Parts: sequence; structure tokens; C-alpha cells
Amino acid sequence: MALEEDMLFLEQCLKQEPRTYNSNQLASKLENERSIKMSPDRLRRVLKKRGSYGSEVEKATKVSKTR
Repeated sequence: MALEEDMLFLEQCLKQEPRTYNSNQLASKLENERSIKMSPDRLRRVLKKRGSYGSEVEKATKVSKTR
């Protein structure tokens, strides 16, 4: 299934690359590197449903910036 392979590609990018991405950036990356056009909202929903976007604790700030 092509969608499955594309989602695995994005999940690997999220895990391996040192930077973080928002859904617009991921949609652009998918279109540029895999020639797949998907709306950022759809992409975010699919990745969130798979558990690979939006719930990563290690990306959150460890110390509160407010006192």
C-alpha cells in the first residue's frame, strides 16, 4: 500500500532528523520527496491516529519557562 510506505517514510524522518516539523512542513516534504500531495490536516490526522505525531513527550520543554 503506497500510503503505508509514505507514512513510514515520514515517521522515519521524524525519528532520525534532529529538527522538528509541523504538518505544513511534512506535507511539503512528502510532496517534494515522494510526489504525494496530501493536505496538512489530513496528514496530521493520519499520523496522529498512528501515534507518531503530536504526542511525543521528549519534544516538550523539560522545564517550565514560567515560574
